[in-house]
Amino acid sequence: MEVKDFASKFHSLAGKSIGEKRKSLFLLLNNIPSDHDAILASVTATNYLETLFRLELLLKLKRVPELIQVLKSEEEYLPAKLLKNKWFCQKLASLLDEDSTDFANGVLPFTSLVIRQRIIRKLARYGTKLDKVFDEVRARYGIHTARNLLVACSAQKIEDVLKGQGVVLQQSHVELLYRRHPQLCEFYAGKHQNDIEESVMNKIARQDVESFFKMVQTFHLRANLGKRLTRRLLTNFKERIIENADKFSVSLKIKTVVGALSEEEFKRFYFKCFPTSISTLQFGGSSLLYNFINKLDARRYYRLLAEGLEKILNKSIYDFPDLVSESMMEAMDVDEREKWIAIKKKKGESETDLIKFMRVSDAVPLIKNKINVTSSVHSREKLLMLLVETCKINSDMTAFAEALEYVRFRHRNDDQSVLAGFLFQVKFHIPLEKLEERHWDSIIALLDLPESADSHFTDFTVKYVEFLFRKNKLSEEQVLKFLKTKKKIRRDCKVGDKDLQKLLLLKSIELAPKLMEKHEEPHFFDLAVIGSILEWNKEHAEDTISIFGHPRLVESLQESIKQAIECDTHIPDLYRLVPILKEIICTKEESTFRDEIIKTYFLMGFRFYDVQIDAWLLKHQPELVALHFEKFLAHLTHSYHPNIEILNCLKKHSDFSFGERTVNYCVEKIGNNETEEKLFVILAVLMPAETFLRFVAPFCPVSDKIEGSGEDSRVAQRAQSVATSFKYAGSAAVLPDLVKYCKGDFLRYSLESLYYLFYHSPENKLSTFVNELSSKAVSVRKHSIFLTCIVGSVDDVDKLVARFIQNERNVSVQKHLFTAALKYFIKNPSDRFWECVKACMTNLDKNDTESFSTLVNLRQIPSEYQARHVVFVWEILKKTEDTDKNLPRLLSSISAEVFRNFPLEFLLEVITGSFLVSGSSCESAINDFVVLSMTRTHYTAQIMDAVFDVVRKFKETTYDTLEQEKNAREVVHYFVSNLANKLGSEEESLETLREFSQRWHGMFTTTETFKEHLIISFNQLFLEAGKDLTRFSDTIAEFLDNLVSIYGVVIVDVFASELNYSLKSLLRCYAEPNEDFFAFCLNIFKKWDNLVFYLLLIKLLPTKEPSEDDLRRLFHELVRGLRQVPQESVQVLMNLFVMNIE
Repeated sequence: MEVKDFASKFHSLAGKSIGEKRKSLFLLLNNIPSDHDAILASVTATNYLETLFRLELLLKLKRVPELIQVLKSEEEYLPAKLLKNKWFCQKLASLLDEDSTDFANGVLPFTSLVIRQRIIRKLARYGTKLDKVFDEVRARYGIHTARNLLVACSAQKIEDVLKGQGVVLQQSHVELLYRRHPQLCEFYAGKHQNDIEESVMNKIARQDVESFFKMVQTFHLRANLGKRLTRRLLTNFKERIIENADKFSVSLKIKTVVGALSEEEFKRFYFKCFPTSISTLQFGGSSLLYNFINKLDARRYYRLLAEGLEKILNKSIYDFPDLVSESMMEAMDVDEREKWIAIKKKKGESETDLIKFMRVSDAVPLIKNKINVTSSVHSREKLLMLLVETCKINSDMTAFAEALEYVRFRHRNDDQSVLAGFLFQVKFHIPLEKLEERHWDSIIALLDLPESADSHFTDFTVKYVEFLFRKNKLSEEQVLKFLKTKKKIRRDCKVGDKDLQKLLLLKSIELAPKLMEKHEEPHFFDLAVIGSILEWNKEHAEDTISIFGHPRLVESLQESIKQAIECDTHIPDLYRLVPILKEIICTKEESTFRDEIIKTYFLMGFRFYDVQIDAWLLKHQPELVALHFEKFLAHLTHSYHPNIEILNCLKKHSDFSFGERTVNYCVEKIGNNETEEKLFVILAVLMPAETFLRFVAPFCPVSDKIEGSGEDSRVAQRAQSVATSFKYAGSAAVLPDLVKYCKGDFLRYSLESLYYLFYHSPENKLSTFVNELSSKAVSVRKHSIFLTCIVGSVDDVDKLVARFIQNERNVSVQKHLFTAALKYFIKNPSDRFWECVKACMTNLDKNDTESFSTLVNLRQIPSEYQARHVVFVWEILKKTEDTDKNLPRLLSSISAEVFRNFPLEFLLEVITGSFLVSGSSCESAINDFVVLSMTRTHYTAQIMDAVFDVVRKFKETTYDTLEQEKNAREVVHYFVSNLANKLGSEEESLETLREFSQRWHGMFTTTETFKEHLIISFNQLFLEAGKDLTRFSDTIAEFLDNLVSIYGVVIVDVFASELNYSLKSLLRCYAEPNEDFFAFCLNIFKKWDNLVFYLLLIKLLPTKEPSEDDLRRLFHELVRGLRQVPQESVQVLMNLFVMNIE
């Protein structure tokens, strides 16, 4: 084929619809002449569709340089379409793998934000060695954008970035990372366990079971595996999964596990998930068990729970009534239920709540008796509901039939709510498919009561008809009754049986005269029937019902169409016609009847317009749209908002001049002073941007205000419509005009367009408009900041922020600048932008509480900048007056890891200025700060010096009143308690604690700070004992014995009080004493036979019995031992103890 012939055929492709033209194009592309350069030179697109088809030609010819230039096209639809082509994306990635010279700076700046993100997403998917591209993108757009390219880099690059920065990957990229570099994925999982979703783990489980097992066991990740994968894992790794069930059970499909394992294997699996202590079982640690509760039938779960308690915890299930749910009781046999009824009664549950679990012979008389003696409507309703539940739980359908008969005759005249509640309970608890004639007789009798005729009970009606049909007892009278009910309630009463469905559908045609109301138009009724028939035909193509076999239906359809053509009022029943038209028209099966329907569709009023019909016809039969285009335009412009998909399709049909005709139609309407937004939207989509701008230029608002009436109001409304429609022009060319609307009352109408065009315009086109926006009113300046941070390069953001820092004086804009700069810095941390953030912080108004609250939230700051941030914010806060809220929040948000990065000067400044200040709001935070400064830095000695300099000043201070001295002492005591308890929990802190103890006792005598002496000693002794309880209890006893020998028995009380406080921290028994606590006490009791130690133990005894059996046994052992001590003073104290126990 000659080039000239090819070009000619390209410009005159056969076919009416776009699909037909596309087919012709692909046939043509299979016969391309060899001179590709000549072809491209001769084929110049003359319209929208040819522009798209020329892109197909470039792809067919694999013209990569020209295709890369397409990426830089300002017409965003072209690069968007190109990036859907897999071959091109793979080719681009492979080229950049080899040579990425200047791609980030030579191509990406000429694309919009949206296209840039798509390019990066495609490169991440197909690239493998894009290290240089990653570096260039990071330099230009920051790490937040560049992270989406990380998985396309070499393994070394990925590892370096993951180690150096806290990069969080998208889930799709985690999956890619696993596929390309499994070891790096495991490394990432170790740092970001909470950032890996179940969907990723599901895919890893499908591809590499060993990696899946390792990540689940090592990093406690979880998946949500389906049936087949669960079954496959169990088939191949049964023993491994059973042995590690506590880790794998949350990821597996438990119902599949139940079916795949034998009874004994499943028991082993279940017991591996069972809590290993009673406290874990009772206080929320049994979350693993919740995976089983709804996956096993209640009877089996109850048996497993009972066996687990006995085997794992050596306990009886009867000791844990709270673990036994109602569903478990329902599943038990009646003898077991009766045991639980007695247990639950003893626990305090009411008889009414337990009646339903009794035997029918006991429960029914009891319920009836309660009904007889109550006058409360609510009580009767509840008791009748219990009657249903009792029959259900006991699986006694005979008793249920008797209950129905009882209600039918005894309560037929009862309150409506009583009958409704009873019927609801029947519907909810009794499988209606299992009901027999003896049940249905009573139910139908109740439903026939006027009070029960409610749409909520249609399930009964449907199931009854199905029952009669199944038993061959369905009479025409019953069919008529059902169809009337269905019609009356206007709800779906679809029956399950296919043959019954068809029978009822045919009967609705036959019985139509009896089903219609007197005031009802026959053709409206028939429309509903036709709609049901078409729905049936769609679902049962092999067993259709033809409406042509029923002349009345055809006549009704024709009558309805005629009425729709003539209709100029709102007739709700006539709208049933629209879905019927849709079913008839939107099909490729041609017929004379369908052609007639299409003609009449375009004759109907706009109320019967349907966007799906119009879109279908435009796509598949544009020639019919051309015949009725004036009506089509009426449809298009009568909708609340024009369909953009339809408008884009109109642009493609230059052969029918649809776009040009639509533009002329809308221009004429606007010329007639119509101001509707949709007209301008249509023009924005269909007109070239320059033409659209020329057309709307006269409508640009002169004033900033929207006011006035008449012509002024119309002018303002037209300007609003123009501002909103700019978005749909989809070209950066409209931005200069749009910016003129970004003012005063028009700003809110132009913002959507502004944001859309900034997101969809090439980056290199935006700087001029950012500068213009940043010089406008306050509200507009704020938007310029936000938009630049979203779409601009790092340099753009840096320059804009620097300019605002230097020139901006408005407090509101400064606040917005700080917020935007901080958010940008969090996403793209760098030394360069850190300086910008610091400048923004410096400019904050000291009364801006919201910004200061954000300022002291350290957790959002990148970890490598947290220390610098704290130091800088500290300096700012020192200059503000209100620090009571912000300083404590700042100090308390500092994690332990940050302290190693603080300079010594800062630590000393905080300690010397804020430590041991009475009445300070920072007291708790500063105490923690001091402890971490001692233990998490290399400045322990210097910090100690500073701390004891402050403590020395406290010691040397004289106080005017005892109250002042008391307050000062409490501050010191709180600090020492906090420090000692924190150091006492860490073995590596022993030397620090010893050093602190030595300095403390060098400054204070024991009598000066007796409580502090005790607290420091307790924690030091605990660490020196290696946390061994026997050694610790012995050293505590020796310590007490030594103190008593010096100060006498009077110190036992305070010794016990401080010891009790320290033990809670050291032995981790905050809520109530644990086994270690009682072991500590019993060791003293057994080894130290002395009144002093008996007094100590009595003071340590908890005033409330422990809740756990094992702890209660230890408690009673200690109490029993103390009560057996013969000394009368001990007897007095123990008797007093018993009197005061809770």
